[in-house]
Amino acid sequence: YENTIMLTTNFMVQGPYNRLDIGTIFQLDAILLGLTAATNPARNDGNAHMLTSINAFVGLEYQTFRFGFSYDKNTSNIGRTDGVYELSMTYLSRCRRCNTDRSRKK
Repeated sequence: YENTIMLTTNFMVQGPYNRLDIGTIFQLDAILLGLTAATNPARNDGNAHMLTSINAFVGLEYQTFRFGFSYDKNTSNIGRTDGVYELSMTYLSRCRRCNTDRSRKK
């Protein structure tokens, strides 16, 4: 493993609504810590907020899997939730067409 910082972005369009997520993940050996801001760049109506949620992530890589736990905290009054919890499991496949060595260090 190695220590890295990754910048993340994700843009989604669903009907008239847009969402742009911007964040970062810090990887310290097998442990991952991340923070993402979910934004609404279109702000389609008068009640829309630019920043819609802040999302924290904690993860662990083991062999070819990444296990994660995240918490999404809504920053607007829409939905009146106390946040959303998510569990994830990701399979980390090798890039067969990449010229770089992407093998996992142990």
